[in-house]
Amino acid sequence: MDSLSSEITLEFVLNPGQVPRNEDIRTRNAKVLADVEGQLTIATREGVLFREDGVLLLELGVDLSNWLDEWKKGHVRDFEYVTMDHDSEPILFFMQQGDNKFLMDSPWKLLEKGVEVGSNALARTVEAFLLALRDSLSKELGVDLHDYV
Repeated sequence: MDSLSSEITLEFVLNPGQVPRNEDIRTRNAKVLADVEGQLTIATREGVLFREDGVLLLELGVDLSNWLDEWKKGHVRDFEYVTMDHDSEPILFFMQQGDNKFLMDSPWKLLEKGVEVGSNALARTVEAFLLALRDSLSKELGVDLHDYV
């Protein structure tokens, strides 16, 4: 699945073998956050910044949803994705660089340095990514992202 803008692309592929139990989905068990994994790729004009298998995509979706909701309320802030799988440091972050830019970076980056992207492009891309993720989670796994936000 792709989320596109002129500056950045977020792509994900759900791991087909990892399907949460129906009981966990029905009861909205937090275990589902750890059960939904896949590959995440972040590409920019400069190249692929981040590509990793085994990313907890539902957990990331929840964190990005909360961050974007705050943005829409006028509370623009940095984003840090600290996953339960690697809780010692963020594996991905977006840091504000003035009014109209963010620095996207990761200790696992594939480029020599982080990449600056426009604030509006980042927000549009995250929103499109979340829509695509919600759709895939619902169709492929029967999971509603909103149940965990």
